[in-house]
Amino acid sequence: MGDRLQIVREGDNPYDANAVRVEWRGVKLGYIPQRDNAAVARQMDRGAALEARVAVLRENRNRSVRIEFDVVVGLAVYNK
Repeated sequence: MGDRLQIVREGDNPYDANAVRVEWRGVKLGYIPQRDNAAVARQMDRGAALEARVAVLRENRNRSVRIEFDVVVGLAVYNK
């Protein structure tokens, strides 16, 4: 829990124009589900600094529900 994940935009994915791949230490874990990926893809396309971290891990036969993660937008702070 708390491990950083890499999220990789796959704009040329033939199955989903909003595809965002999720990786952990260079290993592909899967994709952000289609029902949730449009907002993340849009922010990535705009160049927003996004971070993803593991929130929950659970034992389950269904691989798609073993991991929950948070995606947050980093904010830039400007000093005058």
